[in-house]
Amino acid sequence: MTQSAIMNTSVGRWIGGSLTEKRDTDMDDRPIPADKQQYEIGIAYRKDDPKLPELFRAIAGHAWNEFARDPSAQQKIGQAAQYFPQYPQVLDGFSWKISDGDKPNRKGQVSEHTRGHYVFYFKSSFPIRCANQQNAEIPADQIKRGYFVDVSFTCAGNGETGDRAGVYLNPQFVRLIAFGEEIRGGVSAAEAFANAPVPSQLPPGASAMPVAGNPAAMPAGVPQGQMPGFPQTGAPTGMPASSPPAGMPANGFPPSNNGLPAQPNAFPSNQPGFPVPGVPTTPGPGAPAAFPGGNAPSPTGFPGNPAVQPHPTFANGPGMPGFPGA
Repeated sequence: MTQSAIMNTSVGRWIGGSLTEKRDTDMDDRPIPADKQQYEIGIAYRKDDPKLPELFRAIAGHAWNEFARDPSAQQKIGQAAQYFPQYPQVLDGFSWKISDGDKPNRKGQVSEHTRGHYVFYFKSSFPIRCANQQNAEIPADQIKRGYFVDVSFTCAGNGETGDRAGVYLNPQFVRLIAFGEEIRGGVSAAEAFANAPVPSQLPPGASAMPVAGNPAAMPAGVPQGQMPGFPQTGAPTGMPASSPPAGMPANGFPPSNNGLPAQPNAFPSNQPGFPVPGVPTTPGPGAPAAFPGGNAPSPTGFPGNPAVQPHPTFANGPGMPGFPGA
């Protein structure tokens, strides 16, 4: 199957996977053979992201062309392109590598990081390259889970049929756009020790205070709150008082941002746009009438069935390059 042209996402939050380690177990925690392991990341995009429909139609356009000889797949692609992102159920039956963040997982849970989002899953057999806002390449470990990024990627059909038919989303670059609260694996300390209070009785040899020989221990005779080698609070030092250097605060310490640069806006307004492809206004060879532009009624099961109108850009816009009728 062929790779699409490069596409660019809007800004999303990296919420899962790893940029530096390949995934070695599957969804059922079964080992993945070494030659099948890949780098995988999940990026969450808000469901109300205004660029999401255009991005999805670009992916659907390439998928339509990839599955030109599979009418069943084309019907699913066409319906999804009409109704996504309003109706998550149109993703069913075709492997888009996109999940509904409000849908419970196998354990019946919904992650706090995915609520109100769609999650796009990107995979690569090769290390994923990363860049900063100046498009200079940076080490992957400088981007942490929880930070905000955009992704440059291509897509390709997976060559499967039936419900296994779908696309791959292949990352070319992940670009750091803004910082966010870091997402760490596992439970928090509060969750881990929720039912285990600090014991009041200590075993023999245990001390509530640092003991001699411990680098953190305080020497005997030093008053509490008094560090050795420093003058006692309020005692004269023999040195005249002086004003702090120009530009320094009165406490003598330079201003700090915890060593981090000033954080940019998490959602800048000048992100690169997407291609604005349309789709054919007449079905291609072998395509079902349910594809946008056909005369069949809207798919059943959607709210307000007869009143639901296809996305005007998708149904009536200019032809997508590579689509039938373009």
